[in-house]
Amino acid sequence: MLVKFENIREMVNLTRVSARRERNRLLLGVIATSLIFVVSITAQSLSVRTKYQNGDFSLVYKNRPAAILTSAEDFTVVQIAAHDLAADVERVTGKRPTNVTDIGRAGRQAVIIGTLGKCHFVDDLVKAKKIDVSGIRNKWETFTIATVKDPFPNIRAALVIAGSDRRGTAYGVYEMSQMIGVSPWYWWADVTPEHKNNLIISPGVKYGHEPSVKYRGIFLNDEDWGLQPWAAKTFEPETGNIGPKTYAKIFELMLRLKANTLWPAMHEVTRPFNSISANRQIADDYAIVMGSSHAEPMLRNNVGEWTANKDSRPWLSLRTTPSAPPLPATVSLRCTRNAPSDGLSLARSASSTPPWEKPSSGRADPRTQRRSCSCPARRRARSCGRRTSAR
Repeated sequence: MLVKFENIREMVNLTRVSARRERNRLLLGVIATSLIFVVSITAQSLSVRTKYQNGDFSLVYKNRPAAILTSAEDFTVVQIAAHDLAADVERVTGKRPTNVTDIGRAGRQAVIIGTLGKCHFVDDLVKAKKIDVSGIRNKWETFTIATVKDPFPNIRAALVIAGSDRRGTAYGVYEMSQMIGVSPWYWWADVTPEHKNNLIISPGVKYGHEPSVKYRGIFLNDEDWGLQPWAAKTFEPETGNIGPKTYAKIFELMLRLKANTLWPAMHEVTRPFNSISANRQIADDYAIVMGSSHAEPMLRNNVGEWTANKDSRPWLSLRTTPSAPPLPATVSLRCTRNAPSDGLSLARSASSTPPWEKPSSGRADPRTQRRSCSCPARRRARSCGRRTSAR
């Protein structure tokens, strides 16, 4: 019994030692997690409030808005976003900041907005080590927002919004708009922001991370029922269709939502996107990547351009010139109304009929197997005689 008792005591002691070790590991884990949390909060501590404290940046204080400073050499989308920020501040406070490109007109408090390598104000701050851009340099669509004391001799305090590229800068600006209370849907959904007399930015830094999906956006489909008639008759009657004025509003919403890619409207009722030269220009101004939908391979409109100018089809050469904005050329996945891709018609003679368009021989063709059916007999697909192409 004594021997067994001693073994038990040893076992208990070992258990206690093990428990202490596990407790120490847990404590270290908690400390490490806390440190990570603190670092994260410190890095993300920049916030908006309405009461001023020492060291804060006054975006609007006592009815005085800070100026918004950009470089005239920066991208067009940066200028657009900077003016939108001024409008957003006015929506919240009733006071509109002045947009300037001359640092001498910036005043004692200024919002400095710029893209690395395109804005000398931001580049000068980087060289002076007043802002850290190591986390965004050479990255895709990232930004940093930071408060800076005495950034330049004539400016006492600044809120700096710097982007790794043109969309990154714009995203940073619109992030600031959301922080002060302006919804991305303020225009499309009539979301009125809460009124605030003051907009005070606490000291700190905020970073935007690289997106997990490089190209992301929306496809304007079935515009016949809403967007096209509204644009043609109400919002943009001078164009009589979905044109640059409508697309500009769509592009602004996309940037506010941090999207970057659009497949434009493409039904018969809509003019082809590239047939209106201002459409393409406004897309480049807003830094939106234009593609083409599932039924529109190689940058052309399915119903307006494919059937026109059949002998020359100049659309591809016009859209791939060196001076043209970059456009990703997509490959058609299917044609309109779920039909096989019409590009297949180029590969067959006019007199031949592809096997999947011939009367059924009773054998299933893998390209026309019944995947879905919209007729009343859809629940009885085996008894339905309609054929639908594979999606």
